[in-house]
Amino acid sequence: VLAVPSGAVQEIEGKPLVFVKTAKGSFERRDVIVGPEAEGWVEVRAGVKEGEAVATTGSFLLKSELLKGSLAEEE
Repeated sequence: VLAVPSGAVQEIEGKPLVFVKTAKGSFERRDVIVGPEAEGWVEVRAGVKEGEAVATTGSFLLKSELLKGSLAEEE
């Protein structure tokens, strides 16, 4: 079972996502399918591969930046 810390999972429009670190050192949005949560961990059924690094503590900030960029594009 693949699991990530619960703080790594964010939601946009009701859909769960995580931010995965790329080879270039930045982060990319990755939609995920999640399973149950237990003891601070969330099962990830699809969207992340074993060994990929996900943002945890800063994931909310990344989500905020993503949404800020989306709003700027709409104006």
